[in-house]
Amino acid sequence: MMTLYIDKVESDVWSGFLVVSEKGLCFVSHYTEDLSDVVAWQMKHYPESKLISDREKVAPYRKQFEEYLEGTRFEFDLPVDLMGTDFQKIVWAAMLQIPYGETASYLDLAHWIGRDYKSTRAVGGAVGRNPLSIIYPCHRVVGQDGSLTGYGGGLENKIALLNHELEHAVEMKSSY
Repeated sequence: MMTLYIDKVESDVWSGFLVVSEKGLCFVSHYTEDLSDVVAWQMKHYPESKLISDREKVAPYRKQFEEYLEGTRFEFDLPVDLMGTDFQKIVWAAMLQIPYGETASYLDLAHWIGRDYKSTRAVGGAVGRNPLSIIYPCHRVVGQDGSLTGYGGGLENKIALLNHELEHAVEMKSSY
């Protein structure tokens, strides 16, 4: 039976859970009191697994999230255990091109992966199924007109993450 390890990350900016397999970080969930997002994800992707709270196993992952939330880390360097279709993985990789503190539209992502406007809905679907929120920065994806569109963690969290990055991006750029 596969074991998954979980721990919580808390800050004024964002709170959530990190789930780690033996291969790497496999799920990032926004905070819910009852772990409903984590359990639903686990049942869909690893129904035979057991979920164990383990601060030590999750510590290196939590450390990078804490640094990000403190404004001292601008990108992640973690092993990941990514489950998704080939198309989803291409879209998720494209999100890594969005600079810290900036945004891009679903259409931008479609163009970056060699698609046209007809693929915008499919790109949006892939963005919405991103299991590694923040690592693959779906919070930086906005509507074509710059509007803040849906976010799995709620628009309040999206706004908080964007404002956090905007504040620290200014500091980051002024230190060069």
